[in-house]
Amino acid sequence: MTVPKNIFNMFNMKGKIFLLLIVGCLFFGFTPKAEAADFYINADCTNNGDGSSWSCASAPSGSGSFNVIPADSSCVFNGYTWLRGVTYWIAGSDNIYANGACFRNVTGSGRITFKKASVANHGTNTGWLASYGTKQAVTGPMVLWASDITIDGSYRGAPESGYGLKVQTTSQINIISTRNNIPSTGNILKYLELTHTTYTTAAAHAVNLWGNGNNTIQYVYAHDLSGICFKGNKDGAYDTSSGFNNLVIEESVCGDVGRSTGISHYELVKDDGMAAGTIIRNNVFYDWGGSTGGIVLSSGQSNWKIYNNIFSERNGNSSCGNGVITGLTAGLGWTGIKVYNNTFANINVGCANIFSSGFGDFSGAGNEVKNNLFYKTTTSNICGGGCTKSKNWFYITPNHTLTGDDISGNVNPFTNSTLEDFTLLSGSGPIDVGLDLSVAFTTDKNGLSRPQGSAWDIGAYEFIAASPAPTPTPSSTPTPSDTTPPSI
Repeated sequence: MTVPKNIFNMFNMKGKIFLLLIVGCLFFGFTPKAEAADFYINADCTNNGDGSSWSCASAPSGSGSFNVIPADSSCVFNGYTWLRGVTYWIAGSDNIYANGACFRNVTGSGRITFKKASVANHGTNTGWLASYGTKQAVTGPMVLWASDITIDGSYRGAPESGYGLKVQTTSQINIISTRNNIPSTGNILKYLELTHTTYTTAAAHAVNLWGNGNNTIQYVYAHDLSGICFKGNKDGAYDTSSGFNNLVIEESVCGDVGRSTGISHYELVKDDGMAAGTIIRNNVFYDWGGSTGGIVLSSGQSNWKIYNNIFSERNGNSSCGNGVITGLTAGLGWTGIKVYNNTFANINVGCANIFSSGFGDFSGAGNEVKNNLFYKTTTSNICGGGCTKSKNWFYITPNHTLTGDDISGNVNPFTNSTLEDFTLLSGSGPIDVGLDLSVAFTTDKNGLSRPQGSAWDIGAYEFIAASPAPTPTPSSTPTPSDTTPPSI
């Protein structure tokens, strides 16, 4: 059989191209990029291995899991450098990881992800046991000395229980923090339980962020703290920069703050850095104290959105200073602070004040308090320090004088306020009487689209009517069979 000549010509042309590509790669040193391997940390192991799998190393530095976090929160360089672009998996254990982590010495590109292993997602199966995924991992504090770091506990059972990763320390140490004058941005904290184990006179915080901003806090449970849940600071090197710039705090719970004695500042959230673009949404805040208040904007903050949050007092011992959302006496220059569709319930004297007189001038452009629900609060001062307020709803607020389009309720609007179920009852006053604020957001605390009825509801939740029971389809009447005897 004769092979057509053009076949050889085609082969020769393709072969030449392939050969040129090979020679070019060799000449210029191009080699396929190998994917970096993940690392594994397992407190159940006796020896500290090389982090290559869940298996326990048979000898120190052998093949197998780290048994401690490789660069601890003392931030003293121990020879370990974190690698970007990989995940550091940590196992749940009955043993507490004595030290936390310091992300100071890093190399490579991409994010560093420090992640609690789960049954469904844990990297390699080599040496894996299901208990590593079901047990909680408990570590010491975390110091973020670099940018683009994710600390991920992977899951939670409920907003106040069942977190995959718990980070704890004594009252004298911030639980998670960035460093003053060290650029740190793009960090993500999620599915974490944060708490102080002891209380003294120290004022340390759950999350303490210095300059640069653009960080995210989501699904975090911060409780039993010596100081503040979430604290923003101005870097000495960046003058007007704040760790709260473009920060998002969402789907989190913050409460029982100020457990140390002799400390005057134990707020829920406080920014001392003139942050802009901060969003605080869909959170639960409870039991706070201190001389200044709940959410404190010290001076010069702009373009904040605070919406769909629950603020409540559980144990009757909050001391709220200037109010639940406030400035400071010497503060100035706030603009664009939006306080929308929050629910304030069972709050003590003065705690539910918002932008009250004597604590800063909030008369700047765009400061607004709208569609908020106040239930059993001793609210007496909203926008006394200047701002625009509209369509706020009040029930059992004896110290508040209704003005403008304030709405007075005459019945408890909640499904079960005793059990802190602040969803709305059918037919209750806050339903369908709010303003359309869709220029700022379009959903309620549960992610339900607003509005569900003819207009927006007031407070953190939209009321959703139960679906009517389907009308049963009548069964057809069977046609009787012919019983006429056959003719003969």
